Amino acid sequence: MSMCMAWVRQKNDGDEELIVATDSIFTGNGESWENGIKLFELPRTDCVIAFVGVTGKAYTLILNLISSIKLDNRLKNNYTPLIEVVEYISELFTVLIKNSINEIPSENIHKLRAEVKFLFCGWCWRENRFRIWEVSYNESTEAYLPTEQEKCSLDGLCAFIVDPSDKKDIAAQKLKEEREKKEVGANVDMEPLRVLIDISQDPSIREIGGATQIVKIYRSGTSELFGIYWQNKPHFQGRKFEEHNKPKERYFDPNTLEVIDNEILTKIKLDDFSTLKEFEFITTCYDEDGYLKDLADREKERLKLIFRDKAYKDFKANCEVDE
Repeated sequence: MSMCMAWVRQKNDGDEELIVATDSIFTGNGESWENGIKLFELPRTDCVIAFVGVTGKAYTLILNLISSIKLDNRLKNNYTPLIEVVEYISELFTVLIKNSINEIPSENIHKLRAEVKFLFCGWCWRENRFRIWEVSYNESTEAYLPTEQEKCSLDGLCAFIVDPSDKKDIAAQKLKEEREKKEVGANVDMEPLRVLIDISQDPSIREIGGATQIVKIYRSGTSELFGIYWQNKPHFQGRKFEEHNKPKERYFDPNTLEVIDNEILTKIKLDDFSTLKEFEFITTCYDEDGYLKDLADREKERLKLIFRDKAYKDFKANCEVDE
């Protein structure tokens, strides 16, 4: 059981990124696991796959897919169009599910085959756009078929799959309410993530929960997995960590929906950096009162390097002992 959302977000600098997010809970047979991985990077950097539904079926299909892509030089090459990959996914999943779930007395094999759905998402460099497909079982053709998701009424490209399906109406209504808070025609920002987090934190919805798993796919054809501070603890791919042993990834704040970046100072005394040769650049990143401006990613990375270098030099100076 779970919820998976994918959408294209337009950043403040005009660039775009594709965000895919899921919850982390597995429920069934009286069990409830809050650290299940539902979002998978593939052996090529420009696409990911996520699922909702019965875990055993989903894991079997996804692990076969990962293994198959690793063994196929064409599929794992980022120059191969995503349409070829999603067509391969359809063929592979169909073969596996038909060979595994066929003649079962007193059971509806079509219902059993349809117990898992997928979102396959990525960056298509040939068409210069992000693409999202839902891959699900079609009873009439007895096959897993891809359905491309197009721009929706949210003024952008956004898609989501939910299990159980009756919770989809709840998600759709919450998403509508979040969009109504924005100006008419505003691009989709982080509203889908807000909806997913709110539903995951709702104790009355047992089937959807646990720390949110998040990945971004960039127009460079690369992807980045993120953690989240869930219940004030760092979580990565649904698993809780302590500060000292958490993976060295970037983490979202579930309240502000912003990435927590502890390596960049949000307020400084400009005079403390006046002797640095990068001081002029620093003054372009902070206002006259020393507050951090809204920066592009490349500017943030440059600031981090400056701060690390200064911190090391200060530490070394404080530790040095005269002979």
